[in-house]
Amino acid sequence: MFKNSLLFILLAASFLIGKDALSQNSITYSTTGSNCSDSTSALISIYVNGGQAPYQYVLSNGAFSTNNNSGLFYNLGAGTYTVSVTDALGVIVSSSGIVIPVGVYLEVNPSNSSICPNSNLQISVSGGNGNYNWSAIPVDPTLLFAFNDSVLVSPVQNTVYTVATNALNTNLIFNGTFEYGDLGFFSAYSSLFPTNPSGLQESYGITNNASSWYPNYSACVDHTLGNGIGKMMVLDGATNGTSPFWEQTIAVEKNKNYVFTYFAQSLTNTNPAEIQAVFNGVTMGIDTLQLITCDWVSTSYNWFSGNDSSITIVLTDLNNSAIGNDFALDDLSLSTLLSCSNTSTVQITTNNIDLGLQYPANACVGGSNLTPTLNPSYPANGSFNVIPAGLNVHPVTGIINLSNANPGNYQIIYSLPICNQLAHDTAMITIRARPSLLELTGGDYYCVGQTFNPLSLLVTGTPNWDIYFSLDGVPQSVLNVISLPILIGNSVGTYVLDSIHDAHCSNVLVGSQTIAITDGPQVPEFVGDTTFCEDETTTSIQITNINGAGTFNWYNDSSLNNYLFSDDELFPSNDTSAIFYVTQTVNGCEGPYGMLSITVFPCGFIIPTAFTPNGDNQNDTWGIVGIDAKYPTNIVKVFNRWGELLYESFEGNYSGNEWDGTYNGVPLPVGSYYYIIELAKDQSSEPLNGTISIIRLK
Repeated sequence: MFKNSLLFILLAASFLIGKDALSQNSITYSTTGSNCSDSTSALISIYVNGGQAPYQYVLSNGAFSTNNNSGLFYNLGAGTYTVSVTDALGVIVSSSGIVIPVGVYLEVNPSNSSICPNSNLQISVSGGNGNYNWSAIPVDPTLLFAFNDSVLVSPVQNTVYTVATNALNTNLIFNGTFEYGDLGFFSAYSSLFPTNPSGLQESYGITNNASSWYPNYSACVDHTLGNGIGKMMVLDGATNGTSPFWEQTIAVEKNKNYVFTYFAQSLTNTNPAEIQAVFNGVTMGIDTLQLITCDWVSTSYNWFSGNDSSITIVLTDLNNSAIGNDFALDDLSLSTLLSCSNTSTVQITTNNIDLGLQYPANACVGGSNLTPTLNPSYPANGSFNVIPAGLNVHPVTGIINLSNANPGNYQIIYSLPICNQLAHDTAMITIRARPSLLELTGGDYYCVGQTFNPLSLLVTGTPNWDIYFSLDGVPQSVLNVISLPILIGNSVGTYVLDSIHDAHCSNVLVGSQTIAITDGPQVPEFVGDTTFCEDETTTSIQITNINGAGTFNWYNDSSLNNYLFSDDELFPSNDTSAIFYVTQTVNGCEGPYGMLSITVFPCGFIIPTAFTPNGDNQNDTWGIVGIDAKYPTNIVKVFNRWGELLYESFEGNYSGNEWDGTYNGVPLPVGSYYYIIELAKDQSSEPLNGTISIIRLK
């Protein structure tokens, strides 16, 4: 229906309209500009054809983005916008370059002022449509020539002057004359251009002569110009009576009376259309057209906006006849009395002058410069002083330089000669030192519960405090602390302080501390052989997690009553198995024990002559008992009768992968196989050989 990238601007109504299409969906957008009293009262309305509901609407202008599921975006200011719509199937339709122009608003100068008694003041206004009307509360008899854009007044009391401008019958509907073509409205009918050769029901066209669009229609022309050159909307009515043929959403002001008007005419003399008008879901009336063709008749409806910020006008033909029911539409309008106003407040200077001097109640040493706030109604040509000394205040501008300020309470005095008297105003400000770190303690180990004391901070400043730090690189915080010291945790890891904020100021903190698990007594960890052959030389067993500040205690009972000795290694006996219980003591705290089991056994071994690998978990592997302990570098090999190697063990670890009677994972047949056992890698013991039989029991 709408042409991509076309954009029309109607300055009188600040109204834009357009359409872009993508895939099976299309969107129509209409934009109503801000009214003359509110620069952020514009509306963008989005309509969707095709796709699958529900829809998600997104509006952005580069500075912000917002979304909703209604397609109506209120309270917009001037700018260029982009809109996109996503349907339930994920199809996205978008359009850019939607412009809301800058409106024309009433501007009053000066807006607020103070004058001396018996003085004159010139107040001017610009913007609006120029039809100005001034009034005053309370009434000011010096307000003359109230319809000018500038008035000269001499009030004797505080007075509010209001200027208003009115514009009658401004049409808020864009393209209500259809002179811009197929733009400015939404229709559920099919758009046909330039003709409707087959007489398609529920269709429309924008044309200057009804019979040129469909030959069976009377040669009716438009209402606006009436000369066969102007355009109108020509419609072949629907047969369901529910599809709107014209729809538009317009921004309106609350609590205003509006008048909606359109012109319609029949194009055939049978079954005239029955046009229903619905405003925001409420039926306003049904207009049955005449049987006479080419006779334009107007229909109007009055509407009060109340609390509504927009109006959606929907026109539907309720006649379902497929014969006749043909008509034209032209010159739609929505109008109201547009009223805009602005004020100028004038105060008469008295002995009780409020110069409006303000500073923040608190400021921080080294902070940004502070600029005072003054009453804009008075000239800013006074002077500043400070009591006591110690604060750098500029005598003319009143700007406070905090770079070298001294903490304390100060009174700043502003003096201004006005109306033949010297007026004064004062402001109090407290300059505060930034909070700082006095002490970082804690993190040490203590015995009760085997935990760590939390890290503790002593700081300066005013509660409440917020502390920011990291633990092993992860940002952490402790917030809203009201008393000292400040505890920040006792988890194991490295703490790095970042910053501190008190009730008024902030500062960078420098400090770090690590709580390590090795700071306390840990369960001893051992390395070394714990299994020996009897009467053979043993090697030492050592403790690996040694804490330099601790000692190791050896016991032979789990209740730790029978103390043996203290050392960080053990030379086990080679004739007796034993169990030891070992603890670590750090800074007087004894930790939990670690258990060390020493096993000494005879190292002779037995070579079975057969085994039964049948999956019954009994004798399924060829188990050579004691070979690894006796000969720690042994290698076992198995061959078939042709000398092919079927199996080879890992050096010194036959028991970890005993032969299961397979070759490459495939079970070998029942029979005898030849083995060679290399007992010592250095050939100090002669290899053993023999046969091993596989038996499979049924």
